[in-house]
Amino acid sequence: MKTRLSLALTLCFLILISSASFAKKFLPATLFYKDGHTTKGFAKLPDHGNKGIKFKPSEDGKKIMVMGEELEKVAFHFEDGTLEMEQQKVKSYVRKNKVYGPYWMFVLERGPATLYSYKKEDTRSGTSVIPGSTFYTCFRNGEPHTTVIAEETHATFNFGEDKWFIKQASKYFEDYPKLCEDLKAKKHKKDDFQKVVQVYNSWKANK
Repeated sequence: MKTRLSLALTLCFLILISSASFAKKFLPATLFYKDGHTTKGFAKLPDHGNKGIKFKPSEDGKKIMVMGEELEKVAFHFEDGTLEMEQQKVKSYVRKNKVYGPYWMFVLERGPATLYSYKKEDTRSGTSVIPGSTFYTCFRNGEPHTTVIAEETHATFNFGEDKWFIKQASKYFEDYPKLCEDLKAKKHKKDDFQKVVQVYNSWKANK
């Protein structure tokens, strides 16, 4: 049985699969339905806002659309392991009490706090290009939505991302005072988002 891809490999794959040519391909995949059954075949990677998954039972099979509300998750299979996606809602950090989604998100780390990522592409406004972002969100059982703890903008210069990560992560992980102290002491930066989640999960699992 293949294991889930490491974060490093996952991030490499996310760069690769963001290309237009790769996004058009049907990849080996397993659909996990909410009623407990699974179906193997080939599926296209969905954009974050897609409602469903384009799926074929075989490479030459008929293409169908499987709605996301029917699925628990989707696992895409590669030589080095699997890459899982789930639909999750996310709370806006700009508009108070606004929740978006559900969006398709990649699973980067599972545990008491599960770490996800999703990407919003660049958009055009007239002749200007508004840079997109990759968002990293966390979810704990019982929460109504995921919470953004880090953002990586696609702009050339990304000012303030470390400071914003420290603020967001300190608030989300406030039940672990020592971790919050380390964050506020700047012992962790934005690029440490997975390590911070792992430290929290280790502490939570041993409580």
